[in-house]
Amino acid sequence: MVGNSLYWSLCSIGWEVAAILQFDLDTQHLAVIHLPCLGKCSRNGSRTFRAVPVDGGELGVLELFDANLQLWKRKIDRDGVVSWVLEKTIGLEELLYIDKRKMGPMMLGYCEDNNVVFI
Repeated sequence: MVGNSLYWSLCSIGWEVAAILQFDLDTQHLAVIHLPCLGKCSRNGSRTFRAVPVDGGELGVLELFDANLQLWKRKIDRDGVVSWVLEKTIGLEELLYIDKRKMGPMMLGYCEDNNVVFI
């Protein structure tokens, strides 16, 4: 939940881009937010993402791709044009032991109260 909306990750093989489903609790409307910043959904599940609140209650996206965790932030200019800006990249190989012969890291959850990502 970010602001007054609930968000779910949408990623289906064959989709051109990843997306988020938004349900606005005030207006009771559904919307799909495309995420061209993330590219195509992966076939092997190596790319996962979830909507998260960022500075000031704005919408952000955490993306786990290979061994990198990236934080994207949605920017809306004064004309209402939406863009996504890469705020931060964390190389997980520098923090965790990752055996590339086995399954890579997975994003298991996010705790917004403490800004903690469970990998």
